[in-house]
Amino acid sequence: CVPSSWICDDIPDCLDGRDEQGCVQGVPKHCFFTCRNNVTCLPSRQLGDGHQDCADGEDE
Repeated sequence: CVPSSWICDDIPDCLDGRDEQGCVQGVPKHCFFTCRNNVTCLPSRQLGDGHQDCADGEDE
């Protein structure tokens, strides 16, 4: 019912709240992708956006 970047963002967007159900506890809400260095977590909107966020560019 919503774009993937809105899922598990701590804001219920679907009327039934299903976009916030089943989210992993202890993982930052913005963390959709973790770089190989296991330090940098990126939201989905930063994957394939033409800007290298991970040190080795794996997010592109």
